[in-house]
Amino acid sequence: MIAHARRGEQASAGRAANNSGPRIPSTDPTVTLAMLQDAAADRSSVWIGYSDIDGALHRTLFQPRRADGGRVTGVVSDGSESRTFSIHRITGVAPA
Repeated sequence: MIAHARRGEQASAGRAANNSGPRIPSTDPTVTLAMLQDAAADRSSVWIGYSDIDGALHRTLFQPRRADGGRVTGVVSDGSESRTFSIHRITGVAPA
């Protein structure tokens, strides 16, 4: 289990240099949900950090459309892909 987590940390550290965008601070899930709901209401984009199923960390520019029921649905940065994220997988939110 620990080895699996370490592989995820190493993979994300290698990608961190290639990712553009701001540093995304960790946010509490209630703060995360509130920020995503505000962004959806304002139709604005935010940067989100999230962990995938393998524990690897990613970040993307995201425009939320709806945030409720422990999930947020919206469009990723290139505008071509709709995604749904579980709030518990989002590590942080930062204004775009």
